[in-house]
Amino acid sequence: MTPSHRPCWIAVLTAALLAVAATTQAFIVDWMPVFGVVNGVDVARLNVALADIPSAPCPVSLAFVDGDGRSVGDPDDFTLRGVEGVFIDFIGDPGLRVGSRIRLRARVTLADSQEFPGCAVGARISVEVFDRVTRATRFILTDTIKSPEPHLAGANQ
Repeated sequence: MTPSHRPCWIAVLTAALLAVAATTQAFIVDWMPVFGVVNGVDVARLNVALADIPSAPCPVSLAFVDGDGRSVGDPDDFTLRGVEGVFIDFIGDPGLRVGSRIRLRARVTLADSQEFPGCAVGARISVEVFDRVTRATRFILTDTIKSPEPHLAGANQ
């Protein structure tokens, strides 16, 4: 290949990679309401299970974000199979005073149902806030989501 043909091949390869990336859309659920926890006293648990028995696995990412939408810690990645569920806990921020109020929201990301058909069944999401010592539940938020039609997936990002 002559040097004059390299830029053309690089442009074609770049366009192909961008086209593939554009068709792969994750479905991000971040419309759960903002809720409050008491730092060092409450635990927030985000639970996720598939809404039906899928034909294939479904990769998911679970995270908490603060009231301004900034990530609190790193997201945790799981692969859901069958009827199993997964969860993550937010146990507090060691950088804040015990007893201070923290605003949080749950964020769940389902992989693209075109690439991972198991995600097409959607998911059941719940957030439970409970007392760290007594384990008494303070409140529970729930939602069931369905992965959108492929042509609508980009609207949720």
